[in-house]
Amino acid sequence: MRQLLCLGLFSLLCSCGALPEPTMPAGDPAEEKIDPNDPPPKPEDAPPPEVPTLASLPSRYGYDTVPVRGRGEAFATVFVEGGKAPVATDTDAAGNFCVDVPLKESERQTLEVFVQDERGVTSDPAAKEITQDASLAQYETPTQPLVNLAPGLPVYADETPKDGLLRDATDGDPTTSVNMSKSFVWVDLGDLYDVETIEIIFPDQVGSGNDEFATEYLVMSSSQTSPTLPPSPSSADWTVVYDIYPGSGIAAGDGGADTFALPTPMRTRYIAFYLIENNKTDWFSSENIRFAELRIDGRSTEALPAQPLIPTCANGRMP
Repeated sequence: MRQLLCLGLFSLLCSCGALPEPTMPAGDPAEEKIDPNDPPPKPEDAPPPEVPTLASLPSRYGYDTVPVRGRGEAFATVFVEGGKAPVATDTDAAGNFCVDVPLKESERQTLEVFVQDERGVTSDPAAKEITQDASLAQYETPTQPLVNLAPGLPVYADETPKDGLLRDATDGDPTTSVNMSKSFVWVDLGDLYDVETIEIIFPDQVGSGNDEFATEYLVMSSSQTSPTLPPSPSSADWTVVYDIYPGSGIAAGDGGADTFALPTPMRTRYIAFYLIENNKTDWFSSENIRFAELRIDGRSTEALPAQPLIPTCANGRMP
């Protein structure tokens, strides 16, 4: 029986050929990929990285952090010790680096900068002594940001809206609107601001088939705490900033957004519009004026606190 089994196996091998070699499981293709931008690996017996070169640093310095710039081996790690806390960063393909180093307050300290390659081998340090002295810091008074002052402000008028709500004009939603007859409309900014741009947005414009936008109106302002209300162009409390009418030469009165960029900032508290007439020719509807939003861009007149001119890697200022 054993002989018959052996003869059967022998016949099978002869008829089918050699048995296939066992296959090994394939490795992870992602592990086999090599990034062509990566530097070639260093031999284990290569010398350590060279000492990094540092950009100029002052011996006395007025801020809490100092940007340390320099150059070392490409694609390496840079460590800085000796300040308030150790920090690290990487060099780029050219070997350049910059790292913001926190300093010990009111102390003389020696910053040591090391470069470490991918083997974990570290260079000798480049050293720089620096004394932190807050009395040397320089400051600037920043400019107030330009913002839309109108959102959420109450809107007032000397006439009742035909439809819509006056607050729709400052709700930040251009799809809501208010329809007024010939009337004065105004907002109180609540304080003095340096206004740079005034804008009134009408939902319709020329060619839309609905001409309920103002073609004649006044833009007025007042810097008074309690000016004459309703506003009046003849009152000494109010100044006519723009007078819009056909032929006035002012690029407005055709619907859409009428934007008035003031040539110089205007310090004011109140902004008013005297809505006079729209583009319709019939008497009954010529005073229907629909507007969607009021936008008043300005800067607060309250001075911001002075800010230190701290050099950082991000802002590019040099120490």
